[in-house]
Amino acid sequence: QAYTGRMSMRNPPMQTFKKGPLRGCFVVSAPGNVFVGADYEGQEIRIAAAFSDDELLWQIVLEGLSQHVLTAERIFPDFAGKEESPDQYKAAKILDFAQQYMAGPKKIAAQLGKPYAEGKALWAAWRKTYAGLVRWSEHVARFDSITNPWGRLIPQNPFKPYANGNYAIQSSGRDALGDALVNLDARGYGRNIWLPVHDEIILEVPESDAEHACRVLEECMFTKIGDMELTAKAESIGTRWSGEK
Repeated sequence: QAYTGRMSMRNPPMQTFKKGPLRGCFVVSAPGNVFVGADYEGQEIRIAAAFSDDELLWQIVLEGLSQHVLTAERIFPDFAGKEESPDQYKAAKILDFAQQYMAGPKKIAAQLGKPYAEGKALWAAWRKTYAGLVRWSEHVARFDSITNPWGRLIPQNPFKPYANGNYAIQSSGRDALGDALVNLDARGYGRNIWLPVHDEIILEVPESDAEHACRVLEECMFTKIGDMELTAKAESIGTRWSGEK
């Protein structure tokens, strides 16, 4: 039901469940079965890099770096590390997510609990850091609609023209997941699909088939946008969605 085509769910909103007690409430349907799952590795960063050709985003992907750490290093000269500088790391994380949805200085300042002037300075520093992504986002914001590589057309929201870039990224992530589900069905795992959620797919399979199912799941989720590979790493989760016994 999302504007971008992203799959959503309610009652309960399972896409919001982090690993922990809530996920532990969901168990396999039969003895001898286990959950096998995979989510895309840095899906949104990879898609944004493919579309914008932002130099820093490509570096994050190619070198396996943490975007939040790299953002903190670029914006805060005295940043010493995630554990050593937790406040700066948290600020970088907020900036990365806020800018992804084109939040302005006022909203960023509020989320950081800082004065507007400081929020504006951090907003400007982030835009300078990811200049390629910003240029691409501003370019596609001028279009009346966007069409992603799968052919999905999304009209511009006249109240949020700045969201076109996010629509392109999110809709592409959704369609990559959709292709993966179709691929799984073609490989004989259609009836094993237990849950698709955002950028993650969970299968329920016999424990004896878990290793093979992991390989198939990774193969079915693999795709490319231009030169950018979208990959996933599958694992056997266990009899509870949380991974606990």
